[in-house]
Amino acid sequence: MQEKLGESLQITWKAFLLEQVNSRRELGWKAWEDARFTSRDIPPHEAVKSVLAQHGPAAFGRYHMAVLRAYHVHKRDIANPLELLAVAREVDIDTTVLAEDLRTRKYKKRSWGRPRRGEYATQHFRGADYFLQWPGAHIC
Repeated sequence: MQEKLGESLQITWKAFLLEQVNSRRELGWKAWEDARFTSRDIPPHEAVKSVLAQHGPAAFGRYHMAVLRAYHVHKRDIANPLELLAVAREVDIDTTVLAEDLRTRKYKKRSWGRPRRGEYATQHFRGADYFLQWPGAHIC
């Protein structure tokens, strides 16, 4: 789709944590704020956020697709930070900052939330949904 539409398509990847939405915990509980909660979905999100911040959109695109392939095609455990670092090295991304960001959980508190009706097309990614948004999109 990006190749066909070029610059007219602006993609904003946002995580939608199904572990949060499907939880039966008390109102106001947030998975990313609970130190006792072990998420299989948050680590890959933190990793791609780190790569985007440190290396820019081109590296983010390479890494994001590599993480998706690692999970969906090669059945790798992308909740494991060591696996996320290995995937980064495979697409020629320096892992120095990424390793520290994963260790300190720098991107853990980035916003998670629900899409608004009519704004997003979804792509499922390991229990988290990522949304594509573009001007004039009316997808329900």
